[in-house]
Amino acid sequence: MAAGLLVVGKRWRPPSRWLGSRHQVCQVGQRGKSATTVIVRVAFGKQVMDAVLSAIGQGGISGRELHYFLGWSSALACFLMSYFTARHVRSNARLFTVMALFAGAWVLIMAAIQSRSRLPDLTALPDRAADVASFLMVYTGSVLAREGPPAPGIELAQRWLQMAGLWLLFLLVLPSQLPLKLPLTPEQIDLALGELLGCVGFLALVVGSRAVASPRLFWPLLGTVLCYQCLSLARTCELWTLPVGAIRPAMRPELVYAFMIARFLLTGLLASIVVRQHAKAGPVAAGAASTASLISPGTVPG
Repeated sequence: MAAGLLVVGKRWRPPSRWLGSRHQVCQVGQRGKSATTVIVRVAFGKQVMDAVLSAIGQGGISGRELHYFLGWSSALACFLMSYFTARHVRSNARLFTVMALFAGAWVLIMAAIQSRSRLPDLTALPDRAADVASFLMVYTGSVLAREGPPAPGIELAQRWLQMAGLWLLFLLVLPSQLPLKLPLTPEQIDLALGELLGCVGFLALVVGSRAVASPRLFWPLLGTVLCYQCLSLARTCELWTLPVGAIRPAMRPELVYAFMIARFLLTGLLASIVVRQHAKAGPVAAGAASTASLISPGTVPG
């Protein structure tokens, strides 16, 4: 068959009428490129997008703007994966809630990255967006845990994780509102509380996955969560020693790419766990997974 595709030493090419003229193909490609550029400029900002296109045109991939753009794009891809997974499992209200909360967390991370790229000296708003994203992950894992069979250890863990998430979210507003006398700067207190809340969010995802996932998916997810947490700690250590009021430096390129890989793995594994659980459980009645059953009066220790 390969010999049939070669004629007098030249590789066979499809007739031009199959693909249209070269001018038409170039026009279609240019229109698609222009439309994509316009969409990304509107979503992320014209200045950042122009800098990204300039860096790509010069063959460079190490600019500050490009790294922010790659981080934002990876969060967008994770949101889209979560969104389509939520649509796939929409017949199960509880699993749909899991992926909807997870998708909301990625939207907040996108907002945090976008804010940092446009206003590097503004830290309070993007930090709060990232903290609320971690808070949503707490309830993502807690709701997922309710999909599994009754297990006293899992139930106790999810209750305490929910309470810990609520308290940490409340404490995050105290340093800027109350004159606390601590041997730490307000920025360091924010970093510490945010890191703790992120750790609680990851623990909740692990607990929820443990309740429903097979070992084949749970252990890779656990490893991904540990790597993600190590990357977060590495970034926090970079920012810990900064002087008060100093502008935060851009994230190192290796951290940017490592975070991208961790995001893709975490979202892909969680989506796989949810889809497999949906296939195993099948559609449930609306009353069986109503809103009242997601957070019942017994979900917090009294």
